[in-house]
Amino acid sequence: MGLELIVVVSLIALAGAQLVPENSCPDYFRYVNDAFQGVQGEITLPSLMRGRNRIDIRFSQRGEQDASAVGALIPYPDENAVRQLTGPAKFRIAVRPNSSNGLPKVTRLSYNEQILCSASEFVTVPPATPPPQRFDPRSQISSVVCGREGSITPFIVRGNEFPRGQYPWLSAVYHKEVRALGFKCGGSLISSSIVISAAHCVYRMTKDRVVVGLGRYDLDDYGEDGAEMRNVMRLLWHPEYNTRSHSDADIALITIERPVTFNDIIAPICMWSVEASRTVSTTGFIAGWGRDEKDSSMTQYPRVVKAEIASPTVCASTWRGTMVTERSLCAGNRDGSGPCVGDSGGGLMVKQGDRWLLRGIVSTGERGPAGTCQLNQYVLYCDLSKHLNWISENIR
Repeated sequence: MGLELIVVVSLIALAGAQLVPENSCPDYFRYVNDAFQGVQGEITLPSLMRGRNRIDIRFSQRGEQDASAVGALIPYPDENAVRQLTGPAKFRIAVRPNSSNGLPKVTRLSYNEQILCSASEFVTVPPATPPPQRFDPRSQISSVVCGREGSITPFIVRGNEFPRGQYPWLSAVYHKEVRALGFKCGGSLISSSIVISAAHCVYRMTKDRVVVGLGRYDLDDYGEDGAEMRNVMRLLWHPEYNTRSHSDADIALITIERPVTFNDIIAPICMWSVEASRTVSTTGFIAGWGRDEKDSSMTQYPRVVKAEIASPTVCASTWRGTMVTERSLCAGNRDGSGPCVGDSGGGLMVKQGDRWLLRGIVSTGERGPAGTCQLNQYVLYCDLSKHLNWISENIR
């Protein structure tokens, strides 16, 4: 009987202390004090199915910790004993409490994709005074600091998604479909009311057919705690965008109806600038919910991948025809990793110092005979350094 475990511990710096957290899962989880191993979290399942089993447990805790705060999930008292059981099965996970803020609380526990219990995570909100100020990408001085990576630290076992809030500008663009919302593209929050995405994600659509999700992480959870869903007040795609040369001007500015309040999971990324271009960037990062390595469907949780930024000469030499122009940018590892369907509109993020800047927008990639993503080729991005004036003139 195989077991696969994903453990995500969100650590958010908050005031206050709590030795033993509230337990929203008393029927399945408790803390025990083992005489030899110290404090451990104990999971009790009524029974196990034959074959492969999957247990997902997620924690949230106040304060700062390191990766050793949570250990691996192991059968209790041992694997052989659990295999032979026909009744309740126990598993334990070592947890080291924070000296000032106590033990983490369980925010989600599921068994074989069935949620057994869930609770809200710790989320820091800004103080009531002074009120949050709108971030204006055109201004050189702003009371809102853009591009700050979230303070949440991940502990992920056998998983490769990043933790909620690490890239708080990551946005989800939906289309209104019959009786449902359909996720289509990624986007990047650049102010309290504007998301930048790819033009092809909203091209020739009316504003009433588009919805934007901010602070989203779990695409399967429409009631996700702390997330904000917004209708759209204005859609504006670049007038020079055309489907024959995707990446040349593949930009859209999406203005939401009501501004958001910045917090640990919703905050803007810094826009690229002339000054930023003076520093040569050779690598960037792309985050999104696009198809995974199985190329089947959108991932439930977002993932991030690092990509090398190619020179204009190398970029042009790898693509045929008119796909590459002076306003295109190539990035990728050409090793099978990178953005895929559903990652369009997301940002190519570059870190300068301790701040993230939006360097480009995922536009298009090469497709194989069966429609699969050909990630042995560079992905094309819309180069934002060539569109700074248009963006500045149209942000209001």
